[in-house]
Amino acid sequence: INEDPIYKVTIFRWSKSIKGVEQKRFATINQDGSIVIDEQIFKKKLTIKSLNVAIDNFIKTEKIVKVGANNDPPRVAIVPKNGELTISIAIIKLKDFNNEKEFENKSQYIYNKIEKSSDQDIYIYKYLDLDDLKVLKEAIE
Repeated sequence: INEDPIYKVTIFRWSKSIKGVEQKRFATINQDGSIVIDEQIFKKKLTIKSLNVAIDNFIKTEKIVKVGANNDPPRVAIVPKNGELTISIAIIKLKDFNNEKEFENKSQYIYNKIEKSSDQDIYIYKYLDLDDLKVLKEAIE
């Protein structure tokens, strides 16, 4: 059993084609494995046990730094240039959420990456088990 499970994971995918056409997708994964895409609940869920293991591996392997709780304005995603894709992933652990009620922004692990817009894989994909990978890809892409 994971001693520090996720509370919420948000994935923001913002791409611009070579011609400058933008596409944005915002996904939230909740602590029960449910997925909300652009404010709509997705029909399938992720397996929360394997998702927690994947998230922990992602944080450790990628050496993602934890940003402390604060009341600052929310961070703005990195704006992609034409032909680029920006991926922003924010992970809030349940323990932090429960212990930081007085803060607007809970402590979170934040990952940002800019890639060529032709790259479809979001970096966290390689940490997911096959079933969760299929569900998340279907939801986001």
